[in-house]
Amino acid sequence: MRNPSLFRFTTLLLLLTTLLLARTWLLSATAQPPYLFGVINDDGLHYADEWARGVRATTFELHWDLYEPQEGVYDMTYVHQMTTTLAALRAQGWYVQLIPGIQYTPDWVYTNYPDMMYVNQYGEAYTPTLAPGSHHVLNAPFNPQARALIAGYFARIFQDFNPADFDAVRIGGGVQGELRYPPPDWNGHTNAYWAFDAHAQTPADSGIPAEVVGWRPGLDANPGTTGRGQLLINADFEQTHPYFPVPAWSPDEEVTAVLTTTNPHGGSRALQVTLTTPHRVHQFVRVQPGVTYRFGGWLRSGDGVGRARVFFNQYDAAWQPVGGASFGVLETSAAAWTYLTGTLTTSPTTQYFKVEVDGHQPGNFY
Repeated sequence: MRNPSLFRFTTLLLLLTTLLLARTWLLSATAQPPYLFGVINDDGLHYADEWARGVRATTFELHWDLYEPQEGVYDMTYVHQMTTTLAALRAQGWYVQLIPGIQYTPDWVYTNYPDMMYVNQYGEAYTPTLAPGSHHVLNAPFNPQARALIAGYFARIFQDFNPADFDAVRIGGGVQGELRYPPPDWNGHTNAYWAFDAHAQTPADSGIPAEVVGWRPGLDANPGTTGRGQLLINADFEQTHPYFPVPAWSPDEEVTAVLTTTNPHGGSRALQVTLTTPHRVHQFVRVQPGVTYRFGGWLRSGDGVGRARVFFNQYDAAWQPVGGASFGVLETSAAAWTYLTGTLTTSPTTQYFKVEVDGHQPGNFY
């Protein structure tokens, strides 16, 4: 079995009860126990020992690349080997959960069909060089052709195997066999959003609402708000998250940014930025070129000496500063909450504002 280094562990297969395929299974003439113990990632070498210890459920994993090494060509030797294994499990009385193994995608899928890879907002395809079975995955959520190929593979499985021999089917097929998207950490980025291939960006193929097409996490305002209303996400700092100190805002490592409930201007929280070196908390906002934007907010200095500041700098489509473009700033050294406002007209090449919060010297700023 591929990936023999995967650890083996036992688990309660309680979720299997939702996928029963109309078969009654009994341990013996006595009543079925209240719990069913089973294993996943079974290497097939310890069935006798597991049975003796009361384990009665196991997974039965197929590999698509071994099953169909060429498009429409099936390895019947492999199929016979697996049907023999399944028959032995059934004869002993095992509860069997099928894993189709679509995460083991054959190479011909990528050779014969375009756009089978996930693509993130940076235009990068998810093409890892790690173990193919665990990481070389299809873009099935968005690509209709990928879903059609998987459907054909499933149909062939249930042509070669009796569906009644399976008590459950475990649907996975993503990274490491799980039903999930590729990870956010990729090629130096930490916020990879895998919905930018041509199919994902076509609502008719992907089902993504038209107003969400093109949206980039951490850069764009909430879908549908561009050019009108509030463009900043969590502009009032009222949102919280168990893992992010300031949701939607990205503090530099040298900045301590927290949400404080001490003396907020309104609501229940305010942003407190503590600086020891000149770094900032920022957020990118998508804007349109040649448009005048109004900005404003409440600021205060922690000591009444240092200046609390908010900058609005212009960036192009490549997220680089626009040379010679004007910028906006809100700034105060008042210890009391002070409302400031201003306007800024974008240049012909501006696509984003980088909104940055800081202070002009070490200290606490709000």
